[in-house]
Amino acid sequence: GPDREAALVVVEGPAMELALLVDQVLAVEPVPAGALCERQKAADLASNVPPGWVRGAWARPSGGRDEMVLVLDVLALLSDPHLIVDDRDA
Repeated sequence: GPDREAALVVVEGPAMELALLVDQVLAVEPVPAGALCERQKAADLASNVPPGWVRGAWARPSGGRDEMVLVLDVLALLSDPHLIVDDRDA
């Protein structure tokens, strides 16, 4: 609704940029090296996200328990022809 706040997360690749509309941004955090589970296991956890968009998942420690964070493959998002709205040269 109009009283709901949303945010645009802008990601940039070598040939284009993409804005993702998100409900909210809770944090921006580095993911420790080696912390991502394998791509297929992560894709199985996120049935509503195309498997090609998934880079992995991270069990983020949070208050004594882990929260599962899905990590998206930004280059896959940027190159997906279904997401390209206007590919004209600027």
